Amino acid sequence: MGLIRYEWTSRNRELQNTSLFASATQVSNLTLENVTFKGKNHVGALGGINISVSNCEVIGTSVISGNNYVGGLVGSNDFTRSYNEDVSAYLKLTDVRIGASCTVSGKNYVGGIVGGCITTDYWGGGMSLSSSMMLMESATSEATVTGTEDYVGGIFGKLGGSIYGNSN
Repeated sequence: MGLIRYEWTSRNRELQNTSLFASATQVSNLTLENVTFKGKNHVGALGGINISVSNCEVIGTSVISGNNYVGGLVGSNDFTRSYNEDVSAYLKLTDVRIGASCTVSGKNYVGGIVGGCITTDYWGGGMSLSSSMMLMESATSEATVTGTEDYVGGIFGKLGGSIYGNSN
């Protein structure tokens, strides 16, 4: 939920196994003022999942709300990465700002800029280097951020995930 719903791409791995891989929509040079985005999961003003942002801001009396993975800019970053994939495609946030009159609210994984960075498992017959990657530079959130359950933060609701049940 957001201006852009999500960006992810699938491809075949070892015939029948399909997994997500690095891909991100780019949004640049945009100001959203006095906007409201309400959804269920993966809600952000600019996009729900896997949106790279540069020189953008959300200002005025803006409201971003949902249940899980709610962020001022992006709901979540969700990539599976194997050893040969290009990390240059991963989520990047550069020169971004969420203003003081903005509110970001949800249940779990609620952040002023990103609700959560999720690590997903490889579906194949062995371990891969699964990881969520994010490059962040010059990011500010002055928003009021609230959550009713777990993983609530001023910048990220949760940064990290699990691989085969082990926390990382």
